[in-house]
Amino acid sequence: ISKEIEKNPQDATLLITRAEIMEEVGNVENAKKEYENYLNTWPLSYSAMEKIALFSSLSGQWQKAIEAYTTLIENFPGNASILNNRSLTYQHSGELNKALSDINDAINLDPANYSYYFQRSNIKYNLGDKAGSKNDLNNSLALLDEQRRKRKLNQKELDMLATIQKLLKDDQLGF
Repeated sequence: ISKEIEKNPQDATLLITRAEIMEEVGNVENAKKEYENYLNTWPLSYSAMEKIALFSSLSGQWQKAIEAYTTLIENFPGNASILNNRSLTYQHSGELNKALSDINDAINLDPANYSYYFQRSNIKYNLGDKAGSKNDLNNSLALLDEQRRKRKLNQKELDMLATIQKLLKDDQLGF
């Protein structure tokens, strides 16, 4: 693919393809560099910026991940998932009030997402709001129960359900 890029340096799809191939073979750091190179030359790409945010977060580069998620939020507003991801990143970086603000925004956009309430419960617990944490766990539990009435829960959902039930048992909160 590198030879094709040399022949056609203006073909942006080739740059993304090379980054994706690097990612697939486990060369994440070079894939991240390829996405960054792409963004230095071409207009903002949601998928390229999302990859940079994800790779930065996975490598513990919290500020770089926050910057990438912020770019996505500013340029592609109304995406609860990206707000959730930035909230998680803020949480990992210790910025709990910013994490809470983002997860509140995500919940406003997608109030039926049980995992957002679970995450907010954790943030509230770490901020010392035990009652708010418990309330969000109950909201998450209610949403999961609603899903369970409609369809069979997948393993991730069953695991979260068990965790919530354990946390609520005898009011023993503690993440």
